[in-house]
Amino acid sequence: MRLVDYFKAIRYCSLETDQRVIFGGARFIHRFGKGVKFEFYDKLKHYKEGVEIGRYPVTLYISPRLVEAARHRNYFEEILKEPEKRRYFTIYALGHLTFSDKHESFSLVVDDLKSLSLLRGPDKEP
Repeated sequence: MRLVDYFKAIRYCSLETDQRVIFGGARFIHRFGKGVKFEFYDKLKHYKEGVEIGRYPVTLYISPRLVEAARHRNYFEEILKEPEKRRYFTIYALGHLTFSDKHESFSLVVDDLKSLSLLRGPDKEP
């Protein structure tokens, strides 16, 4: 298997996507202490019993507890310094997707910050 085959853009992912690095562009939503929430630009199709129900947003929530447990939390904090000034972030994550009927959205779940890479995009225009 080629290295590039391990990487999959979020717009091509589904609940069955596993053993891949999921990546995509996302905008900053909110800080929760040391934690953070992002929403990806791409939306995913959700199916029930083989029928498409709709397209729903995908979020990534990184809890403050996950950040505090990370060995390289200072590096993570430095990347997220003044996130509201960035137009977007590019996210690479080794994780899995879940769907919440209550919130009508997908979540990208990451168990460890070692499985996550954030790249800052350009600054927003003044």
